[in-house]
Amino acid sequence: MLVEYLRDRAPEGVLDRVLVEAEEHRPMSELLDDGAWSSYAVFRRLLEVAGRVLGGPQSLVEIGRHAPLIPPTSAQRTEMLQALGSPAALLRSVEASGKGLTAIVDAWPEEIDDTCWIVHQRFHPGFEAFPEYCAFVSGLISMTPMLFGFPAGEVVETECECHGAPQCSLRVRWEPVADETRRAEYFEKRTELLGARLEALHGTVNDLVSADSVEAVLHRIVTEVARAVPAPGHVLALTGSWSTQLECYAAGLPDHTARLIATELVRSDPAGAVDTAAGRLVVPVSSTRAHYGFLSAIDPRPNRFFAQEIETLDAYASMAAAALDSASALAEARRDATATRVMLELSTAMAEVTGVEEMADRLAPTVPDVVDCDRVLIALADPATGQTRVVASFGYPDGVREEIREVSFPTPTSGVLTDSFLVADVETAPGSARLMMQRTGTVAMATAPITVDTEFVGCVIVGVTDGTHRLRNDSTLPERLRGLAAQAASAVRNARLLDQIRHQALHDTLTGLPNRALVLDRVDNMLARARRRNEPAALLFIDLDGFKGINDSLGHEAGDGLLQAVAARLMLAVRDGDTVGRLGGDEFVVLIEAATDGDDAETVASRILADMREPFELTDSHHPLVVTTSIGIACGDRLTASELLRDADVALYRAKEAGKDQAVSFAPEMHTAIRDQARLHADLRRALERDEFFLVYQPIFDLRSRSVTGAEALLRWRHPERGIVQPAEFIPTLEDTGLIVDVGRWVIFEACRQAAALRSHGHDLVISINVSARQLESDRVVSDLLTALTLHDIDPHRLVIEITETTLMRDPDATARRLAAIRDLGTRVAIDDFGTGYSSLAYIRQFPLDVLKIDRSFVSAMAGSDQADALVHALVQLGKSLGLETLAEGIEEADQFDALQRQECDSGQGFLLARPLDPAALESFLLANVTAPVG
Repeated sequence: MLVEYLRDRAPEGVLDRVLVEAEEHRPMSELLDDGAWSSYAVFRRLLEVAGRVLGGPQSLVEIGRHAPLIPPTSAQRTEMLQALGSPAALLRSVEASGKGLTAIVDAWPEEIDDTCWIVHQRFHPGFEAFPEYCAFVSGLISMTPMLFGFPAGEVVETECECHGAPQCSLRVRWEPVADETRRAEYFEKRTELLGARLEALHGTVNDLVSADSVEAVLHRIVTEVARAVPAPGHVLALTGSWSTQLECYAAGLPDHTARLIATELVRSDPAGAVDTAAGRLVVPVSSTRAHYGFLSAIDPRPNRFFAQEIETLDAYASMAAAALDSASALAEARRDATATRVMLELSTAMAEVTGVEEMADRLAPTVPDVVDCDRVLIALADPATGQTRVVASFGYPDGVREEIREVSFPTPTSGVLTDSFLVADVETAPGSARLMMQRTGTVAMATAPITVDTEFVGCVIVGVTDGTHRLRNDSTLPERLRGLAAQAASAVRNARLLDQIRHQALHDTLTGLPNRALVLDRVDNMLARARRRNEPAALLFIDLDGFKGINDSLGHEAGDGLLQAVAARLMLAVRDGDTVGRLGGDEFVVLIEAATDGDDAETVASRILADMREPFELTDSHHPLVVTTSIGIACGDRLTASELLRDADVALYRAKEAGKDQAVSFAPEMHTAIRDQARLHADLRRALERDEFFLVYQPIFDLRSRSVTGAEALLRWRHPERGIVQPAEFIPTLEDTGLIVDVGRWVIFEACRQAAALRSHGHDLVISINVSARQLESDRVVSDLLTALTLHDIDPHRLVIEITETTLMRDPDATARRLAAIRDLGTRVAIDDFGTGYSSLAYIRQFPLDVLKIDRSFVSAMAGSDQADALVHALVQLGKSLGLETLAEGIEEADQFDALQRQECDSGQGFLLARPLDPAALESFLLANVTAPVG
């Protein structure tokens, strides 16, 4: 009240001065919190400083008269007092309780007549009266009649402890007023009060709803109780339905004191009342759902509570119960969700087990996530002995775990236990089970059988160490236990079929050949026999050439049919004792043991290569399929199957690299090449971030005027150790690793940046950029082009995107869609290396193209071949008939240039005209206005 008055009514700066001189450093939020408590020394110092700053102790009378009568946080307390009906009734209740305005005094009012009372108060021993306090209190007492619609009272101090009297006595008198006037005043205050209470309640509810956890809600409730029911301490004690352990939330008390009081509350189980002897106000925290504990206000001084305050306390207890109801419901929902998740995961895990004991070991730890229990036993029946024995446990102490695994009982021979659910505590359990429960501290157990087609094969047993009601009163327990038992039964059934499953697991479902797992096992056995007998052994690693193209173009059904046909041919190409296996995809292996001189690994490989070249006649294919193979051979001794397979794979890589359709035998130096390839991969991954890539530009000429019309951007790599690396050495690796996507994006932005720089110097060229198949797999390439063109203000028509014929056919529909989007930007599209792929004219016409680039292989062959010359002529005419510009690559001789001019090819590029140039050299070349040096 003092701080609010100084803040809102005193001149500016007075509050800060009082706080500084009183050495008060608490935050303003705590000073304004009427639920917080201050020591006598601090309280006195604040009042004395305020009196001095404002002109003397009597100034505090005015503060008391104008202090906030109904602060929002005190609305409930003020409403409770107002409900007494009159100032006299209020003073009589103070007389009955002995409550003073503060905790350092006792008060006993004395009635003179209906409108006049004397309020006596005496400071407790150890506390000294001081004038500022008496003045402040007299101002507060004068405002009491206003609660009931009367004018402020007149207060006269008749005696004071400050002047040696045994107590302070204040005579308060108020004037009676007409009922109509008083009722108007009363209801005005009542309206003000209800508004304040509504505001306080709204704030409290908002705080509780927005709390992150139930613990935060409970702490907030105790804080609010401290404001609504003034007392030195407040305790919320929870146990029973909420927690097996006592939980304590408190305000105004040390932790150990609060816990002692909470323990006493729970043990005494009070019904809810004012406990005058113990100085406590106690109410239960309960709902229709459960009883959770007790909420109490504690004041060690006797008779310090109004009887009406129990209603306020009960309201907050109801809030706490509602919060706990919600938290309990949420906890149950989470337990149900956890149980559902665990059951789903368990279902997957049970499908993977290889034996019944493995099933038990996996099942036991998961049970407490599904059932409210502390301990788990899994017992399985042994048909050989007729006994059911514990094979897995969870939650038992280390000292008895081995002892428990020795527990057994006769396996039931009838159907009695096949659909039963049993619950037993220590008193009702059978003798052997009772002894085990006593030995392990288990107070109750529940059992559900594991059955397969009505046959008893075991049981799931759960136990608790406290609270037998956890098993007896849980209506969901039978269903949950039976669900766990059903999972176990499925695992047992799977285990019984394990041999059949294992066979299926070791063979390829498509071809019937041994799969990778069985192949590796047989390689290990082959190597062991080869070492033991000192006989040769070999492994052929076989891969189909171009299988992905067949699979993509003709469909997976055709691909599967081809794989089955290849498997059949391989079986015919080897001896009966050799193994043919499929590792996956289009990868096969052949194991050759004890090869004779005439039937060694190279001979078998040659036979396979020849057999595979014969066309395959497939049922679903309209035309015979021709496919070749590449083979890697690894011979000799190895320590493991993985090493032999690795070396054969290395040889296969070399066979692919050498042109496919051939066999290559492994040599130790091949590892060096593999290491070099791995180093190349690593260097390329760092090249972009290290700014090692750069662009050069090969000019493009108009073959009629011999003038430069554009330039093709070509990627180069400046390696920090190897120097300039040629594109043929690193572009395929960028493609294989997918790095080409990020590098290609860099090329787009860098080429556009340099084109803008050339334009600013007066050279407006058409720039061609190569885009890979990997880039066209995503719509990102379209957005990259748009961003680059916009960023550098490039005319889209001055940009040509080049793609290869193979790229067009990789995914024709998706490629056509993205090329259309690229052309919608205004950018042109060129098909590169035309004539070297396997596309047809019908396919080419489906794509949005602008430029047809004639491959250098056709241009270089023109001089010595009439057929090549005719082919180039045909390609030029094809381009013209399709409305495409034609551009010849690789012009290196004057005769080639002349021939292309005669055939009316539009544009060309090659070393005869200009080599690739860096940006500076290109600009110099353009400034010199060089024309093609031909003729």
